[in-house]
Amino acid sequence: MSSKHHIRINMVFHRHFLIEAEHCISRIEPSMPSVLGTYVIVQWMETAAAELVHPRIEEGYISVGGKVSIEHTVPVPMGKTVDINAKVVEVDGNSIRFAIRAEWNGKKIAQADHWRSVMPMKLFNRLMPDDEGTATASFEEIRRRFIEIGLRCEKEDIVTAREHARLPEGLWKELADNRIFECSANRAASRRQLYNLAAALEGLCYALQDVGIAMSLGSQVGLCLPFIVRCRDTELKRVCLEPVQSGEQVVAFAITEPHGGSDAYNLQTRLSRHVDDGRLVLNGRKWNITNIPEARWIVTIANDTENSAPVAILVDVHWKGVLTSPHKTIGMRGSPIGSVDFENVTIPENYLLTNEGEGKRLVQEAFLRERILAPFLVLGTVDRLCDRIISYARRREVFRKPISNYQYIQKRFTDAKIIIETTRAMAIRTLEKFVRGEKVSMEASISKIFSTNAYNEVVTHMLKVCGSHGYQEQDDIGRLLLDSVGMVIAGGTDEVHRKVIFQEMLMESFRRRKSLPDLPLSCLSSDNPAPSELFRLEKTS
Repeated sequence: MSSKHHIRINMVFHRHFLIEAEHCISRIEPSMPSVLGTYVIVQWMETAAAELVHPRIEEGYISVGGKVSIEHTVPVPMGKTVDINAKVVEVDGNSIRFAIRAEWNGKKIAQADHWRSVMPMKLFNRLMPDDEGTATASFEEIRRRFIEIGLRCEKEDIVTAREHARLPEGLWKELADNRIFECSANRAASRRQLYNLAAALEGLCYALQDVGIAMSLGSQVGLCLPFIVRCRDTELKRVCLEPVQSGEQVVAFAITEPHGGSDAYNLQTRLSRHVDDGRLVLNGRKWNITNIPEARWIVTIANDTENSAPVAILVDVHWKGVLTSPHKTIGMRGSPIGSVDFENVTIPENYLLTNEGEGKRLVQEAFLRERILAPFLVLGTVDRLCDRIISYARRREVFRKPISNYQYIQKRFTDAKIIIETTRAMAIRTLEKFVRGEKVSMEASISKIFSTNAYNEVVTHMLKVCGSHGYQEQDDIGRLLLDSVGMVIAGGTDEVHRKVIFQEMLMESFRRRKSLPDLPLSCLSSDNPAPSELFRLEKTS
């Protein structure tokens, strides 16, 4: 097979990395001394080689790392910047060998021999599970893979798409080639796919620094596709599902209405049966809908007038009576948002996506997936933002010292780190419980509230570190701050999720009542201390 790349011997790629304390933590015990930071050096060396290859391979192909032989015996310099140099020393068809060297101040820290192979993207099927739900890649592997995809996107294309509130076409197609739009009707498989989607979205947000694009992806995969894959109509799958999964078409999820906002089930959009000819007719308006300006299809949630219950309908935007219009939002410009009006739209019977009585349950499941995914968009974005601002703080000098030396600045960074890692712990715990099939409604709402407010708080910390330099239009921090406000609103406001949390707390309280004795209020007075046995938990039969 002819080579599918444009790599030549002696090509060189340079990359700089800041060594931090967390890089020198031993991940496996027993292992080599933690001060070496070997695992991260290996990762950075491989990344340097990958970043040389990726812009120089043909469309539809990817590079995959193979053997890494490393010599690393010198401790990494804590708080210093290490230079990584990857040089091509051998090209054998679609196999490329690199000599990679890590240095600090001209002193060798490590050197490695590394092979990478270029292969068709369609053969690289480790990122998503198969139809049986069997996953073959870890969370971190998927995250890193989608970081690479995001980093090799043309930044100009992303910026241009954002300026016009459109989806970046090239990225959308590449994501489809990486099977991000695959969705299974099998419940266990779909839960595992959400796990992989969370990793992919975190990686993309790290690379692109744009939660808007990830919101559009999450809407299509987490909200819309689970409804469409349930459809048994083969013709409908041919005209809708196949082009959506191939990245050729976009689908939107329409439930929010102008009067309702987060009161999602207060539906005035109605599906009714025409008295004269028995046709199903849709009327109403949907508001603030992700992907509407770009969508060919709309999964629409309406009130079925026959049984006064929610029903999901697939609508083609080309049908008579369907009118979409874009919104001009102040943030989240990476996600096209708009409204849609339905005026006497005739709905074919086979375009109903839910059976009688199951609409509300399926909508609740869709909202649950949305809440579970939200923290991962935040994590990817703020992780890289903090890395960038720490680097800035080390270079920026005030009163003849780098501002990173001042404890007030360090407090901002450490506060941000505490928030990030708390968010990560909650998000992963909720996601893993969901994959196991456990109930996570309360945890998902807690995680959604905490993460979206954390996004705003971390970005504000980073903006204050940068001062006037961060308050410029050409810097992304201001854009991220506006995006963070949108994240708090999207998927339900804090107040709505607090209601969910409190309802779950009440249910837990009822379940535990048999385990706890009644506690008279009088026993809480200082004159009458409560006996310890009143607080003893008794085993529930």
